[in-house]
Parts: sequence; structure tokens; C-alpha cells
Amino acid sequence: MNKKINKSKEWLQQQIAIGRSRRDMGKELGVEVGTLTRWAKRLGLRITTPPTRTRRYNVNHHYFDIINTETKAYALGLISTDGCIDKYGWQLKISINKQDADVLDIIQQDMQSECPIGKTKDGRRSLAIYSIDITKGLNKYGIVNNKTFTCPFIELPTKILTLHYIRGAIDGDGSIGTKKRSVRFVTASESFMFGFYNWYLRTYGKRCYVGIEPGINIPKYRFVFGSRDKQFIEDLYKNAHIYMKRKYSNYLKNWISVNKLRK
Repeated sequence: MNKKINKSKEWLQQQIAIGRSRRDMGKELGVEVGTLTRWAKRLGLRITTPPTRTRRYNVNHHYFDIINTETKAYALGLISTDGCIDKYGWQLKISINKQDADVLDIIQQDMQSECPIGKTKDGRRSLAIYSIDITKGLNKYGIVNNKTFTCPFIELPTKILTLHYIRGAIDGDGSIGTKKRSVRFVTASESFMFGFYNWYLRTYGKRCYVGIEPGINIPKYRFVFGSRDKQFIEDLYKNAHIYMKRKYSNYLKNWISVNKLRK
């Protein structure tokens, strides 16, 4: 006779999310693994154990516990736009254009990661890291599964670290004008939009332009920076050591070179 399980569906969802095994849960509930599995199936849930290959490659599992360096701050911004966490909270994946792969190399080395950089079907380069500790470290900054519409703007302890974070976000979902002095950044998160807008207002003492991206059904907020925002753009790259080279090249061409000609 099967023992009745006196736990809720929410409890089981939580245990699955933190990666508990069937055996551990069955032991706590005093039931066989088969009983637990059938109960989960009746609730419409699937108990999936974290892959054993998660520990095949070494990595600093506590890399994001404290954001106190340029590369960590930049990586946090890049993940906010070009990164994702799987629905079980076991894997972090960062995918970027192949011409920007050197950025992944820097992040990989800084994380002391042995995880190889792979190639997606559409030719992008990706770094996939299995680590519940890393995803938990990101969770506390609001970077979770399906974060597109909820990801917050993260103000780090110092202006310099926050600028490194913003540069990472712009490298992921922004552009540096190739023919004119223009920097654009797009986000679908209202929380990020308000957070960044207010940070910019406090930091630079003026408003920045933000509008709705035209021609789409799902609202996206578009930031546009021009000559009036010169100090902010220069601050983004001041003493920077990690950035996407093609965007940095446009910055040098359209901001620094123009400044020299005007002197």
C-alpha cells in the first residue's frame, strides 16, 4: 500500500528547482522513488536530476557572489542581454556573434573555466557552464530564466563598476554608430528602463532620451545617446580593458577622432 504524500505541488516544484534528487526527496517523504515519480507525473511535473557532466569542467562556482572587478561587472551586463539560464537553474549560457568571440575568451579565463566555447547552428559562439552556484549568484541580481521582460538595471557599488556593467549590456544589445556620433541600446524590460534612466539622471544631472521601438507588437524601450551625452560615452570606455572590438573601433572613429579634429 502506497504511503500518502503530505506535501504540496509548490513544495515539489521548489525541490526540483534546487536540483534535489529523487532519492533525497523520497527519503524525506518516506516513500519509494517510483511512488515519488508517479506523484510528480500526476501533478504534471518532471523530476530531472542535474546532469553528471556538470562537474566535468572546472570553473569558479562562486564567481558572481561578489561583483568587484571590471570583468565581472562587464560579464554581468553582457549576461543581462546576451545570456540565459535554463528553466532548471543548472546552466548559464552566453551566446554572441563569432566576431566578438575574444570577449568570451576573456570571461572564460577570468572565471577559471575549462568549459569549451562552442558553436551554435547559426554560427554564433557560446559558452555553456553547468553550475547551480553560478546561476544562484546571478539570481540575486534578477537574472533568472525568461528574464527578457523582467531583468532589472543593476547599480553596482561604484560608478566605475556600473559603467563596466552598462558597457557589457550595450555590447550585448546595443550599437555604436558607424557613420555618426550615436549610441543606441534596446531593452524589453520596463524595470531596466526605469532603473537606467534614473541612474543616468542622478549621475549626469540630466535626462537621457528613451522612446518606444517602432514597428513591433511587444514594447521595447530604445535609448539613444548623441553628442550631448559625450561625457557618458567617454566614461564607458575610460580605462576599459574588456569590450567588443568592432564597437570600440566605431567609438574611436566617431568620438575620439572627431574630438581631435575639432581641437
